[in-house]
Amino acid sequence: MHNIDRRRALLVAVLQYPGDDAREESEELTELAAAAGYFGIAVHVVRLRQVRAATLLGEGAIKHCLQLAEKFTAELIIVGAELSSMQARNLKIKWERSVIDRSDLILNIFGDRAQTHNSKLQVELARCRRDMSRLAGRWTHLERQRGGIGLRGGPGEKQIEIDRRLLAHKAKRIERQIKKMSASNSLARTRRERFGVPTAALVGYTNVGKSTLFNLLTSANAPTNNRLFDTLESTARRLYVDGEQLVVTDTVGFIRRLPHELLTGFHATLQEAATSNVIIIVADAAHSDCEAQLAVVRNTLDSIGAPHDNRLTVMNKIDKAELQSRTERAPCGKIEKVWLSSHLGTGVSALREALGQASKYCRAERQSSSQH
Repeated sequence: MHNIDRRRALLVAVLQYPGDDAREESEELTELAAAAGYFGIAVHVVRLRQVRAATLLGEGAIKHCLQLAEKFTAELIIVGAELSSMQARNLKIKWERSVIDRSDLILNIFGDRAQTHNSKLQVELARCRRDMSRLAGRWTHLERQRGGIGLRGGPGEKQIEIDRRLLAHKAKRIERQIKKMSASNSLARTRRERFGVPTAALVGYTNVGKSTLFNLLTSANAPTNNRLFDTLESTARRLYVDGEQLVVTDTVGFIRRLPHELLTGFHATLQEAATSNVIIIVADAAHSDCEAQLAVVRNTLDSIGAPHDNRLTVMNKIDKAELQSRTERAPCGKIEKVWLSSHLGTGVSALREALGQASKYCRAERQSSSQH
C-alpha cells in the first residue's frame, strides 16, 4: 500500500441526535473533507443506537468500516462525530489506519486557511485547548512517573501532569498575545463609536454567500470560492447609503457543532459581530436545510450575547431557489427580512434601504443620548 494516496479517506457519517438527516450529514462531511484537502472515496452512514464508551461505534459498524476501507484502499478514516482521545486511539488500533474526527477536520481547515497573525494565533489556541482536553488516555507514556526535581517535573510527577502544565503555559502565552490584538481592535471600534459611525456585521452559516454580498455592497475584493470556511479573516469596509456612512464587516462562517475550542478561540472575532449596530444574518434560500442552518446561527449569536432587536435576515441565492426578491416589514415599516441574489444583484437595493434605516436610527439614538 506504499503507493496509495494518503489523502483518500473513508467518511463515516454518524447520526447520533434526534432529527439528524443522513443525506445532510453525508453531504456536509463530504464538503468538510474536500475543504480540508481529502478525497472522500466512500461515505458510510451509521445511526447510533448506543454509544460505546471505548469506541463510540458498535462492533458491527467498526467491522463494516474496516471492510470498506480495505475495499477502497483508504489509509484514513474520518468520523463525523466527536471522539474522545481513547475512542480515537482504539479505533485506530481496530482499523489499523489513521483516524480523525469532525472537530479535527474543522481545525485542520482553519489551520490551512488562517492567513493573518491574529487568526493563526486563534487556531493555535484552539488546538492547544483541544490537546489539553484530550491528554488523558491518548498515549501510554502519560501514565509514567518522572522522578527528580527540575523544570520538567517534580518528584514522581506523572507525564500527563507535565504535559498539561506545559500546554497551559502555552495557552496563557497565546491568550496574552490575542488580548493585545483585541485591545487594538477595541480601540478602533471605540474610535468609530466616538465619531458616530454605525457598524454592520455579515454573519451566517459557512458558504451561504456572505463574501459575495460583502463585495457587492462595498466594492471590496474578498475571495469568494465556493467552499466551506473560505473566510476566516474579518474584513471591514465603508459603505455609504443616502449620505450616511456605515462600516460593514465580513465574518467567519458558522457550522453545526462548531468545536468548543474554536468558538472560544474566535471569541474576539465573534464579539465584533455581537457588538455591531446591525447584525445581518445571511442564509442560503436554496439550501434544503436552510431553516436548520439559520437556527444554528441564531443559537450561536445567542451564546455570545448578541442582541435580538438589531438582527436583519437576508435570504440569499433566490436565483437558485427560483424565488422573487421581496421584503418583510414590521408594523412600524422597519425592514426585517430581505430576499435577494448577491450573484445577480437582485434585491440588493432593499438591503441598502434597510441599512439606511438602521443608520438613521443610530444617528437619532446618538442625538437623543447627547441631549441627555
